[in-house]
Amino acid sequence: MYNLNYPKNKLDIKILMEEKDEETINEAKLLGLFGSPKKMVKGIPREEYTDFLKLFDPIIVPSAKITIKPRACNYGLIPAKGELIVIYDAEDKPDPDQLRKAAIVFLRSSKDIICLQSKLTIYNADENVLTKWYSIEYANWFEFYLQGLDWVEAPIPLGGTSNHFRKKSLDELGRWDPYNVTEDADIGIRLARQKMKTEMINSYTYEEAPVEVKSWIRQRSRWYKGHLQTYLVHKRHPGGLFKDLGVEGFLKLQLTFGADVFIPIINPVLWILTAASFLLPINLSRLNPSYLQYICLFNLVAGNASYLSIYVISCVKLKKYRYAPYALLMPLYWVLHSIASWRGLIQLIKNPFY
Repeated sequence: MYNLNYPKNKLDIKILMEEKDEETINEAKLLGLFGSPKKMVKGIPREEYTDFLKLFDPIIVPSAKITIKPRACNYGLIPAKGELIVIYDAEDKPDPDQLRKAAIVFLRSSKDIICLQSKLTIYNADENVLTKWYSIEYANWFEFYLQGLDWVEAPIPLGGTSNHFRKKSLDELGRWDPYNVTEDADIGIRLARQKMKTEMINSYTYEEAPVEVKSWIRQRSRWYKGHLQTYLVHKRHPGGLFKDLGVEGFLKLQLTFGADVFIPIINPVLWILTAASFLLPINLSRLNPSYLQYICLFNLVAGNASYLSIYVISCVKLKKYRYAPYALLMPLYWVLHSIASWRGLIQLIKNPFY
């Protein structure tokens, strides 16, 4: 935040902390967010740092049964003063000129442009193989997939950070769903249903990727749980969803967001059937006639080759050429996706709001 290239008198920065998060609150006190600083941030002179602290408005979110991000965001949105709102996670490092870019795009855009999604990228991609895969995945998601959804005017499931909104429209929309653990994806669909538009902007925010498989699976399980929850919530009344999105929008939602939700869940079943068809060709011949086997084999080879090609192209586009060999190993990463998706599915049934 120190390097943001934006008029300081136009910033209203809320720092949201859960009441039970004593570690973060104590650190905030030491840094001077609740009084005189007891320790300094390296590289900033004391007088300048004291002045810098005036930009921040720390808010402690009261404890409740549900203590997830969207509830905290709603709590912080109420006293927010700006006409434009952006969400950043604690570890985010946005481009210094990102706020200016978003403000200019909003100023020059029609009033039905309600949300701008910045691109996310990874700053610790070189830690290990997992972080490289994570970086490649983000490159594909934000450089191609979301850009493609924007291009074909399909509903865009937002990323969890660097979403810029018009505050008035966000209030009218009903703000975030406090029970959804991927409130970003949910609000992206809700925007589309209300004919409010989302666009991508060419600005980056740098995030930290999990460096351990256990942490990655915990994070991704929550994402899958939230995406599945979002899909099911909006499909509770399919007629209403169809009416809101129209034929084209409804089909685009099923073929993009819907497919992304269910493919990792059904992949293990397809892998088992594929292996069985090679190992037990006689027993499965009635279920899978020979003419279908050739079609399935073509889909297997062509489909996976196209996916891997996109990952390699993503590496080339971002000039991360040394990651290209890791892009060819992404099927191993898909196995982790399926493990996380099944874990998320089970959590949705047993503990949906955790």
